[in-house]
Amino acid sequence: MKNGKKLVDQAVKVARGIVEKNFSKIGIAASVDGYPQVWSRDSNITFLGAALKREPKAMAAFKVTLDTLAKYQDRFGQAPCLVHIADGSAE
Repeated sequence: MKNGKKLVDQAVKVARGIVEKNFSKIGIAASVDGYPQVWSRDSNITFLGAALKREPKAMAAFKVTLDTLAKYQDRFGQAPCLVHIADGSAE
């Protein structure tokens, strides 16, 4: 059982590093290496898992992400699918 816990702890550490690598000034990117945008769906799914651990850095990034998406919300309440990190344009 100790080996299993050790493996899970190692996986959590690697996963946390991957998520943190994708933090940006406007929120969490799907992948800074391939999809340098804040995607509504992807970031919210990521934070469902991150919220379980209540990591302060992740929760702060989630707030930035929600603020960014809310900034581009239309008058009917629809949020954009994505916001580009490079120029802040939304789609």
